Amino acid sequence: MPAGALPLRHPPSCWPNCWGSLLGLHPSFDRQQRLWERGMMRFVGRRQSSGLDFRDLRCPFGTYALDVEFASLEERGRQEEDMLGIEGATTVDVGANLGFRSIYLAARMQRSVLAIEANPLIYRLLLWNIRANNVTDRVWPINAALSGDGSGRCDPSSGLLVDCVTLRVDVDIAKSHRSGFAGGSCGKGVACFRVPAWSLGNLLEALGIQEVDHLKLNCEGCEYHVLSDPAVQHMTSSGRLRISGEIHHPDRFPGISSEMATATMDVMCKVLLKLESAYFEEAEKWDALLEIYISTLNRALAEGDVTQNHFADGWPLRQGAAHALALRALGRREAAPGRPLDIIVCYCSERLSWLRAFHKLPWRDENRSAAIRELVTLRIYHKCGGYGTGVREAESERLRTEWGPYFREVDVRYVDDVLRADDDSAYLAFIIDWYEDLPEYTVFLHADAPEHIPSLELLTDSVYAAIRGFLPSGIGFVHFAHNYVLLDWGCDQRKDCEGRQLEPEFSTLWKRVFGASVAPSLAAGHVNAYCCVQFMVHRSRIRLRPKSFYEHGLAYFGTTAESYHRLFPVGRVVRKADVFGRTPGQLAMYIWHAMFGEALKLPRRQQAERVEISGVQVGELCSLSFRGLVVLHVELLTITKQQR
Repeated sequence: MPAGALPLRHPPSCWPNCWGSLLGLHPSFDRQQRLWERGMMRFVGRRQSSGLDFRDLRCPFGTYALDVEFASLEERGRQEEDMLGIEGATTVDVGANLGFRSIYLAARMQRSVLAIEANPLIYRLLLWNIRANNVTDRVWPINAALSGDGSGRCDPSSGLLVDCVTLRVDVDIAKSHRSGFAGGSCGKGVACFRVPAWSLGNLLEALGIQEVDHLKLNCEGCEYHVLSDPAVQHMTSSGRLRISGEIHHPDRFPGISSEMATATMDVMCKVLLKLESAYFEEAEKWDALLEIYISTLNRALAEGDVTQNHFADGWPLRQGAAHALALRALGRREAAPGRPLDIIVCYCSERLSWLRAFHKLPWRDENRSAAIRELVTLRIYHKCGGYGTGVREAESERLRTEWGPYFREVDVRYVDDVLRADDDSAYLAFIIDWYEDLPEYTVFLHADAPEHIPSLELLTDSVYAAIRGFLPSGIGFVHFAHNYVLLDWGCDQRKDCEGRQLEPEFSTLWKRVFGASVAPSLAAGHVNAYCCVQFMVHRSRIRLRPKSFYEHGLAYFGTTAESYHRLFPVGRVVRKADVFGRTPGQLAMYIWHAMFGEALKLPRRQQAERVEISGVQVGELCSLSFRGLVVLHVELLTITKQQR
């Protein structure tokens, strides 16, 4: 953890119109910053969405900001686009946190952003995120607090403390708000930093920034100093400045817009999201989160921060709490007959050490070993185990010995392909082997699954929720992979787009696998899906099709070379490039969800089809939070401007 604020760095004279990434000039390229990042790798979680890439600290409840901010990242971005209307101007982001708004505005709206963050630890993560998203030419970070009249005169090493302020930061960020700020004295879980204080007007003058047309506020109480600053009042009175964000002490601002005085309700909704995301956990963790929510709500009611008007205005606290409790009640259902869950791994010679994550993740407290050993079967479908009975028996015994202590049962089965079929023949072979005795849920994975899944927590939490009976029956198929492929990308402008290039081979594969006379068009956007094929399926979805369908599929991909022959217009040609690139398997990535009854145009997880639980319309959600839980999210909990 950094000892204090990082020195103020002035942007180069060309900013915000510099060309390139400012390599060597931007604070995010500092050598000490890079060394700090290297040392923090094991403590940091990562989340990617819509082309943006963010990092945050891990903690017992997941990551403390990624989960709540990603829920409304795009929606808030659209609101700001509607409000600002133009690209290329300058935003001052007061309370930049991890850089969600700053980076979004820079990357999507080409705006220049001065990102001010007081917490030295969060500031380090802000630097990391700015560089990771390649917006160093547009976002300039400042590690400082804002006050009424400060000029940044703070250097504890030399005894200069005129404009120093002390920040108290909760070391256990999971129990504090997103800023990490805490009360009380230093020590006993509270770290203290001395940070330079500036008035916003003095800071802008020192940095040579003259034109600002947007001020975003969310600084845990410094809003009064900022809005009272003569420079801000001058910009506001001239009509040049637009203001957005949150006001944490609205009583200090007579006449302030009610849309900005929503911090308490915003926090309450985010606590509900956290409560909902852990609905399937053990009682100890669930009860602790529920206690946090109840005590926070009671305190807000007692202090008048939450009133009946908030409920009348549409804030969904009652609905959200009722829904979280309804989700929790799912675990009281009678267990389904048969095995709860099988994990199918398409294997060659990869390291499988990541399988231990189903028992315990290093950065989390939960130990799920007992439940996994009792309820989860591991089936390894081996694709390249050598020849000869002796070699295969020895390899099978090695795998059973290594992984037997971790699972209810470990089974090793060899699948021999005429030509390379990888996951296609492995997955189909399992379905054929166990069609009459399928588990309630089957998880299909590659042996290098962590390379395809954004966070192992998405996978491990989903499995844990499934075996404990906490998944609603409406969830039949869930994709775990992170790369959502838009096959029609650019096809409206280019004749050589990927969808159009793949169309002939994909059309043939579709017709052969499904026995159809027509096929959907990739170039027209009829089919979209995730790459690569890591997913969970309920047995009812597998049995939508007869066993003969899967037997036909295995013959097409694995026990004959037909899938390769059909890639060539005539004859029975097999090209070496297709075998090395396993072309049929690459094309088949986009049909698995259709096999199991999903829409051809598979929606992104956060936009998946809605199911109804206890009369409440909810959306199937796998990636709202960074932890990527397969949970149900009340539509009303999406905090939007219209709801406010």
